[in-house]
Amino acid sequence: MKPQVGDLIAIPSDDRFGVAKVLFCSEYFSEVILIGLFRRTFAMPNSPDIPLIEGPMDLYYTGDSSIATGAWPVVGHQALLPGESSLSRRIVGGDVWDEDRHLGPASPQDLATLPKMLTQGARLIEKAVQRIGDRPTDNL
Repeated sequence: MKPQVGDLIAIPSDDRFGVAKVLFCSEYFSEVILIGLFRRTFAMPNSPDIPLIEGPMDLYYTGDSSIATGAWPVVGHQALLPGESSLSRRIVGGDVWDEDRHLGPASPQDLATLPKMLTQGARLIEKAVQRIGDRPTDNL
């Protein structure tokens, strides 16, 4: 299953899971997606339905294979909120990209303010969920 923008995915870690929202799926950078990992964890759900989630999130570029294989199941869908579509603006190889649009060389200001597209493996993101799990949590 290929992820879609707006998919909510469950990322497991021990007996809890984090929820991330797919914010961007690249066609230019094969199999690369941008997810926003919400800064809260949940007990494993009895059903695939989760509540609407909003709030602070950490951004990660990663591959889509964990979703495609079912290791990170899709548990819902939520349309992008205002401002979320602009979160993909980043530096790639010294150039500015917005989604799959190449905008040109990065200025010194761009280099100082925009994130670099560094892809993280699934295991590193699962460890990030584990670190979030050390904070107060909500149960479903």
